[in-house]
Parts: sequence; structure tokens; C-alpha cells
Amino acid sequence: MSVKKKADGNYETVATTETLIRDAGAAACLGESSLRTFLKLPYCENYQRVAAATALPSSCWAVSERQPLSILNDFSAGMRSASNVRGVMVGRNVTFAPKNEDPRAIAAAVCGIVHQGLKAEEAAQLVAQERGQQMDIFAVGAKKAAHYITYFFGVAASSCMPRRRAAVPP
Repeated sequence: MSVKKKADGNYETVATTETLIRDAGAAACLGESSLRTFLKLPYCENYQRVAAATALPSSCWAVSERQPLSILNDFSAGMRSASNVRGVMVGRNVTFAPKNEDPRAIAAAVCGIVHQGLKAEEAAQLVAQERGQQMDIFAVGAKKAAHYITYFFGVAASSCMPRRRAAVPP
């Protein structure tokens, strides 16, 4: 994955269409060493071109922490871009959701996008329906709550990867 050094000395991913196409092509050229490997590609404009640059299965991830609706838009568009896009990579966009947002509801919406083919608007409606449900897990004590949260997010993250598709949904 191409990166560039920022002024503060840290690095950031270069997520332009042309750079990602080059990176995906390079990964595909590794031959047998890339067998059974998922490419983790950040969502960008013209993502369908990026996904078409390789026959390897790939997963889409949101580039930065943003509002849940924009993340859902990225994931929905990414999943619809090509048949080799098999899932999404979720992380801080769910576990560290913005204030007044329910991480469980966002995880449910992301899984709806991956497994049911929901569009971003439908996923946003699912977030609204799921928001605040099953919040009693936080009332069982810190140790048990941490166990439940780890279990839930482990299940949510693994259930968002991978899935097999024959064709791109309409």
C-alpha cells in the first residue's frame, strides 16, 4: 500500500484511484504468494476501477473516521462496485462511533449492507431502528460488559467478511 510522509513525521495512506489501481495490480502480480489473500483497499472515488484492477478478492474500508452515514455510503458503494469485493473492514468507525451514536446499531447496518445488499439509505433506517436496543449489556458490571462487547464486536466484524457473490447487485 502506498503511503506518504506527512509534515509531522507520521505516514498516511495514499488513497487515489490511480495509486490504488497500481497497488492492487502489484499485489495480483505476486502470483502464488497472494493465493487465498484478501486485498484490503480503502474506498475512494471510482472504486469500481480499483476493484476491477485485480481478480483477487478484496475488502473495502473507510479511509478515515467520519459520520456514520458517510461510512455507510462508502461501504454500500464499495460492495456494489465489483463481484470480487467480498466484504468490508470495520474498526474504529464502529467501535468508537461519534457521540450520541450506538456502535451496535452501526454494526448491524454494516452487516446488513454486506449480507443483505442494503443500500446506504436502507442501512441508515436500520441504524435508526436498532439505536438503543439491547443496551442492558452495559448494566451487568464492567467485567461482564467488556466480555459481551468483545464477543459482540468479534462476531460483528467476522460476520462482515467474507461473502461470495456471483455478480454485482443492480
